[in-house]
Amino acid sequence: CASAGNCAAAGADGVVSEKNGTWGTAPAIPGLGEIGLVSCASAGNCAAAGEGFVVSEKDGHWGTAQGIAGLTAHAIITSLSCGLAGNCAAAGYTSSTHARGQDQGFVVSQHNGAWGTARKLPVEFVNSVSCGPPGTCAAGGTDLLIPRHPYSQAFVVIQIKGRWGTAQAIPGLAALNTGRNSAINSVSCAPAGGCSAGGYYADRHSGDTQAFVVSQAR
Repeated sequence: CASAGNCAAAGADGVVSEKNGTWGTAPAIPGLGEIGLVSCASAGNCAAAGEGFVVSEKDGHWGTAQGIAGLTAHAIITSLSCGLAGNCAAAGYTSSTHARGQDQGFVVSQHNGAWGTARKLPVEFVNSVSCGPPGTCAAGGTDLLIPRHPYSQAFVVIQIKGRWGTAQAIPGLAALNTGRNSAINSVSCAPAGGCSAGGYYADRHSGDTQAFVVSQAR
């Protein structure tokens, strides 16, 4: 929901919008598949995503669903976030054999209503993405492949001024992750800037997973 009485909902049969407290009729959207994610930046300006496609709403009107440019394998979108009308980001991974090292994470950005080409990352799974001011987002997940690790390694990647940086390990986490299994599950960026993330790591001594949080240095 972008504001009180202005929301959007999505499911297997499509998307439907609420305007000023009144829900409309789900429109017929060309190219639409099953939707799993929806995010709204302002009233009547939202985005939705499913397996391998995105679709945008502008001023209360939903457009045509489109595939993600730059991806050749089957894409699974795991997270979607809109920081400003027409400026969103989606993240996920391309699915292959599910053998370690065979899947590849990606992020893709929307700028002024146009979705760009996916940025492939040297990771396997991007679990969460969140956007703050225009052109500023953060994403996180697990299985950082470069430098290659023999175990699951949590990572973050930051977008600044519309450009995605390099996926990087969480500072200090390697020393805690003695059980060799860590991931970021969720990322959140504030409208004024600055992001935080939360996830887990494995503690070899207790045999349990432990929670952690990390904030972006400003």
